[in-house]
Amino acid sequence: MSPEPTPACPVCGSESGVLEIQLVVAGDPLSFALCSSCEWKSWAGLVGPLSLGSVLDLASAQGREPAWHRPGRPPAGGSAR
Repeated sequence: MSPEPTPACPVCGSESGVLEIQLVVAGDPLSFALCSSCEWKSWAGLVGPLSLGSVLDLASAQGREPAWHRPGRPPAGGSAR
């Protein structure tokens, strides 16, 4: 399986300097992108771009249900309440 192609930076156009990391914060899938050429940074979630403040709020939220959680379905890695 080959890795997905790296996206070009939306600011400087660099096709080799963008690093994208996908992670889960408080149960919500997020991605962080960084351009090593121009230092552009971006956070995104299922709904689109997120501010750093939104990501920090999400990370500090304790015990809340993820936005995509359906009643009766336990969160990934968790158990039903």
